[in-house]
Amino acid sequence: MSYSMVVSSQTILLEEDVYQDTLESSFGPNRKHYVHSFTNIGVIIGPSSEQLKEFQSNEFITGVRYKYKLSKYYSLGVNFMYSNNTFRKIPPISTNPNYEIDRAKYNFNSFQLELFNRFNFGKRGNIIGKFVDLGFYGSFIYNSKYYERKLILNNNTSISKYEETTFKNLQNVSAFNYGISIRAGSEWFSIYSKYRFSNIFENKSGIYLPKLTIGAEFAIVN
Repeated sequence: MSYSMVVSSQTILLEEDVYQDTLESSFGPNRKHYVHSFTNIGVIIGPSSEQLKEFQSNEFITGVRYKYKLSKYYSLGVNFMYSNNTFRKIPPISTNPNYEIDRAKYNFNSFQLELFNRFNFGKRGNIIGKFVDLGFYGSFIYNSKYYERKLILNNNTSISKYEETTFKNLQNVSAFNYGISIRAGSEWFSIYSKYRFSNIFENKSGIYLPKLTIGAEFAIVN
């Protein structure tokens, strides 16, 4: 009697899929939180008590923006900004025969805080996309100047020279100002407008400067 036994060997390969949870980042252009810097360049226009050069009064702003996303189409945000406003005057006629005034301007430096509502439009991934911002801002003027440049006339020679005069910390300036803003754009570029409700100078001074600003914003986004 004979016995035969067959032994088979089988190697079982176990394949295990490892699922590693990857949480979506909460920071980004179209995420819950986003921070980026920006620069604004605008023209200040409107009625004024001063004789200003047309379209030569301007605003320069640089700042940092924080945006908090509440829904697909709506966000809240805050801007922290440094602003430089310049109002260029038509040089007044000098009553002194020894010189002529060839340049004159007001200059104001301020820190600004703006709160805004953002409304988004259209489909987008993790990008800023198309938007409209409606905001309210306040500013604190910490530096004010009036500048004049005089051309000194010398009838005895053909050589003339310039004399510059700067008046700092001007009287009757309202340190705190406020207004509304609107911004519309896509991605890194937008058009903005601001209207200042308050006067830069106190009413008793008799000086009022233009309140409407229209300009372009260039954002640094990634």
